[in-house]
Amino acid sequence: MHPIGKITTNTAIVCTLTSAAYAKPISYLEKLFGCTGRVCVVHANFGGDEEEFLYAAKEIKRKNVLIKIEGPCVSGCVSAAGHEPKNFCLGKKAEMSIHRGMHPRIYEQFGKEVFSDKVVAKTYPFEAPAGHRLEIEFSAPDYGSGITKWALRENKLPHEGVYTLTKKEASRYWKRCP
Repeated sequence: MHPIGKITTNTAIVCTLTSAAYAKPISYLEKLFGCTGRVCVVHANFGGDEEEFLYAAKEIKRKNVLIKIEGPCVSGCVSAAGHEPKNFCLGKKAEMSIHRGMHPRIYEQFGKEVFSDKVVAKTYPFEAPAGHRLEIEFSAPDYGSGITKWALRENKLPHEGVYTLTKKEASRYWKRCP
């Protein structure tokens, strides 16, 4: 029997994030932005798992939280901000930075993939073990609000490093904080 019990096609498995210290459920909003109130100030957020930031964006909208960016907001942070621009504002020190998505894969000599994206992503700089080959696929992340289309059109998604939007560019998508 499966460790969580009998599983049928109608069984739903629900997973909840928990804080190890308190063993209480925490939200993506709290996990990624450290936010527990209606107004949150973000001094630095360097991104992470894009899917988690999209979940956080939905939570930000649902709870009608205002996120004030007061420093670097990179990658996944920009994705959340781009999907819910009405719930984000930019302070004087805000820096909105974007980049291309990178999906490294390692293959055996005969073509079988041997490591998942998440395993390979933790081995930077990317290197394949002897007798294996490395392939890196680049993509354009979904930054929302037309940001990705603009960035592709204007060649603002670098293959290496990040591009930080100018204040004028950022003001097309987000308002200034009061």
